[in-house]
Amino acid sequence: MENKNENRINKMLKRKSYFFSRAVGGLANSLFSMVFIWWLQTSTKSSFVVGIAEAIFSTTAALSIFYGPIIDHYSFKRTSYYSILVQTVFLFATTIAVYQLSKSYILALICAGIVSVCDEFFNPADRAILKETTADDQELNNLISKVSNIDQLVNVAGTALSGFLLTFLISANVMLICSLLSLISFVFLFYALKKLKIDLKSKKQRQNTSIKFLMAISLLKQIIS
Repeated sequence: MENKNENRINKMLKRKSYFFSRAVGGLANSLFSMVFIWWLQTSTKSSFVVGIAEAIFSTTAALSIFYGPIIDHYSFKRTSYYSILVQTVFLFATTIAVYQLSKSYILALICAGIVSVCDEFFNPADRAILKETTADDQELNNLISKVSNIDQLVNVAGTALSGFLLTFLISANVMLICSLLSLISFVFLFYALKKLKIDLKSKKQRQNTSIKFLMAISLLKQIIS
């Protein structure tokens, strides 16, 4: 009984901090996607450049079939940490590019692409943490439902807030707000997962991950051919 209680404590997730981190991080992403496209459109006045940005975001999402096996191969906790940390760094980098290098659209597009990739890594790892820390299926479904509701709410809020902020602030200032929100999200995520211990994956699980990755590559080859 003591061992079960100890395992339960080891797998405890500070849920209030976790949900707050999820909400703030989601708001940052929603704001950034809207403001970045707006900045490109108003700065370049080129539908072609905006189309490239949209293509980058769509491609990073479409390639998520390859992210899954990689995420499964490593610690979900570390994947969450590093993805949101790298995302925050490149949000600041994008903001700097917009502030100081207003015509450096290529640099801004590269940074935005990396931000998008980090988000695609973060979300599956984030959901996997919920699964690893919840023993009851009903409780897991409730948590996933709450996360989905948070995501939907912040997406709507981000769209509305972006329009409001752009009325008073320039795009670079709003991107700075996005960067700061992402940093706050990272801090609360770090606190939420600080005492979380997830068992290391077995050799068999790693082999299964490798098989999934090879299957994903095979599927891509079939699509291309």
